[in-house]
Amino acid sequence: MVRQEFGIDAVKICNEPTEKQDAILKEMKEVVGTNIRQIARITGLSSTRIWKA
Repeated sequence: MVRQEFGIDAVKICNEPTEKQDAILKEMKEVVGTNIRQIARITGLSSTRIWKA
């Protein structure tokens, strides 16, 4: 999903600017059936960082 919508791999979100990270994380959190822990595993970001986005 991240690759299709934003043109980057989920693992490379860490290398993006904070504003872009927030936009991507907000999109990911809106997907039905995903939770913060899953997103943290996929992206490599902490669950706290995802929760704050």
